[in-house]
Amino acid sequence: ESCIPEPICSGGCENLNDAERASKILEVLEEVSNGTEIVDPDSHQYTAYQWIVNQDGAQVCPNDQTLVQRYVLALLYFAMGGVGWIPSAGQYLNNGPECGWFGVSCESGYVVELVLKAQNLVGPIPAEIGGLRRLRKLELDGNLITGPITESIGYLTSLTVLDLDRNLLTGTIPESLYGLKKMVWIDIDSNIIEGTVSDNISALSSLEIFSVFQNAFTGTIPESISSMNNLNALALDSNKFSGEISAKICNLKTDGSLSYISADCKDSSRITCSCCSECF
Repeated sequence: ESCIPEPICSGGCENLNDAERASKILEVLEEVSNGTEIVDPDSHQYTAYQWIVNQDGAQVCPNDQTLVQRYVLALLYFAMGGVGWIPSAGQYLNNGPECGWFGVSCESGYVVELVLKAQNLVGPIPAEIGGLRRLRKLELDGNLITGPITESIGYLTSLTVLDLDRNLLTGTIPESLYGLKKMVWIDIDSNIIEGTVSDNISALSSLEIFSVFQNAFTGTIPESISSMNNLNALALDSNKFSGEISAKICNLKTDGSLSYISADCKDSSRITCSCCSECF
């Protein structure tokens, strides 16, 4: 019988010896981590798994409903240079409920917000972040995060805020991001992200902020943005976009909620825009 955490349930292991507990925990964690990686002693996944099994004073059990989120949060620490984070290990990685760790907020024992701004996080965001299925806010701006935005972001179907600006992100916007229907705020400016913005952005009908300035985006500005009536700010400057910001998008300033648009429209050979708030 599983238990609702907070505090973390300590039952459920009475009939398991240490080896059986470790094996059953591994079975659960293999649902969020690659089965090969998590048993590789050189991997961060293995380190996080071993911490859960052998070092974590909470001694969570295989059926504890917090097991996966505790593992994912521990993995972020080990994979993203936790020893060098500004909060000490005692503030983030400790024997207490993970809902009390630095930057973590929960509801009913489940992680709903992870806010680690300017804390010296380094390296790529592990794909396992998709295991925090109830996450609504992910704010990791102002760090040294590299690599692409993981495709597994698409598992975070409750996500409303994605704030990853001022990092060193590369790659393209994952297609799965456009499936997050509750998204209100996407702030990924000041990175090195390339590729195009998909026409599927219009599926984000609740989106209010789309800030992608100071990246390496190419292609045209999707006219499908013109259907996004809740959009308030559209920051597109300091990229390699071409073409025009269409009159239909401009109409959002009079017929919708749009109050701010920025683009590289000082040079009309790059972008033409008749309604931009700022041209760069």
